Amino acid sequence: MKKRGEIVTLVSLKTYLIIGAIGLLLYLGYYFYTMNSVGLINIPTSCPKGIIPERTLISPAPTTQTYTWKDWTTATSFVNCPLGKSEGQNIYYNYCKDLIYYKKIINTDGTIGKEINLKIDLVFNQKDFTSEGYKVIDYKCKS
Repeated sequence: MKKRGEIVTLVSLKTYLIIGAIGLLLYLGYYFYTMNSVGLINIPTSCPKGIIPERTLISPAPTTQTYTWKDWTTATSFVNCPLGKSEGQNIYYNYCKDLIYYKKIINTDGTIGKEINLKIDLVFNQKDFTSEGYKVIDYKCKS
């Protein structure tokens, strides 16, 4: 005879937790895939080869600037590259956020190809300056 308040289960608690964790991971994977495909969230992408220069002439001062990428694509935008001040950052490096990279591909037969529209976070060493510019330390592309 069962005692009052006793719960009878066919599967152990450990099995319920494993099934719940798998279900949550599947839901989150589906959510991020769906939101990224309609453009509601930005998941970092890798940068196309040959666009990030080894050195840059971007000024660390907050101004509107025209800058050139390694493939000679130019962009003009407001640039602010403060020195590192957050945990994990280097106080001698400048951190530029959301630099614009835009290029419309023209194929050899004259047809217009896919547009490349990225925002790039760039880190450079202000103390390592030559006539070619500041040394780029790190970068991250976002779509």
